[in-house]
Amino acid sequence: MRHLPFPGRRALLALAAVTPLMLVSCTDESCTTCPPPDEPALLGWFSQNTPTLEALTNLDVLDSRSAVAAGTGGAIVRTGDGGDTWALIPAGTTDILRDVFFLDAMRGWIVGDNGTVLHSSDGGLTWTPVTVPVVTHFREVAFADENTGWVAGGPLPDPGVEAVIMKTTDGGATWDPDLTPFTVRTMFFVDADSGCVAGGASLLRTSDGGATWTPYDCAPNSWIGCLFFADTVTGWVSGGAGFIAVTRDGGKTWAQQSSGTTRNIVEHYFLDASTGWYVARNPGTIAATSDGGATWRFQTNPTGTNPGDVVFYDESTGWISGDEGMMLKTATGGW
Repeated sequence: MRHLPFPGRRALLALAAVTPLMLVSCTDESCTTCPPPDEPALLGWFSQNTPTLEALTNLDVLDSRSAVAAGTGGAIVRTGDGGDTWALIPAGTTDILRDVFFLDAMRGWIVGDNGTVLHSSDGGLTWTPVTVPVVTHFREVAFADENTGWVAGGPLPDPGVEAVIMKTTDGGATWDPDLTPFTVRTMFFVDADSGCVAGGASLLRTSDGGATWTPYDCAPNSWIGCLFFADTVTGWVSGGAGFIAVTRDGGKTWAQQSSGTTRNIVEHYFLDASTGWYVARNPGTIAATSDGGATWRFQTNPTGTNPGDVVFYDESTGWISGDEGMMLKTATGGW
């Protein structure tokens, strides 16, 4: 066994001798030199104050303390201190913002109505508009790396606007548009080649970066609202009337699961192939699974307000955004 050099050992023994005195003094309420004790984490979901009453329909988490949410009226809010404070960030538009995507802690994208595409390179502190060749109501944005990404959407609510998916291979400098047979409501890419898009009751899958798309049947009860993959092969699709289904082969086959609700599931999020959450509306519902969706347990929504999105940083830390500027946070996995 390697020992500390003799002077270091002597100092360690001296420290050990005074430590009990330090512990005693730090438990004394009159002590003015001791740090304050750590407060226990709040259990379950708790509300945070945001500077808006707009519906925050979507959010993304940058790291354990930073998150960005966006929604109606061009509202963008950001926190960098775990949600203790949220700041309203100028968007340069009052259009509805429908999706937030961060590739890493600095580079992010937001898309919305009337061709709105915004880009941030400073962690969401500022946003710059991006010019695109087709103006439509974008609902989804996803990037596989700093160069390769997609935006998609369609005629909501204007019937004259085309349904489209556009791809960039140069970080958004140029875009290649391609028409789709339906308005894309949700999209997820696991890498630069493999991804799925869905809208209405239809789901398409690509294995060549979107050059070609193949339809796959996931047998929804109603409309499809969300796609999310935990890894390259394991993913879930959810939507209206409590529909949820899982794939374990990259989207080629889907098996329905029991969500435990008939409410409309608007978003779900998985940390891995086992641990996930979904949020549903009318009324606002939160549920969690630890067995890959085989069973779901409901969690308490302290506000009752309808949620719009749920995202987790790790198994403990997560946020839910929703109507009327609602923002919920958990530091205990929602329990």
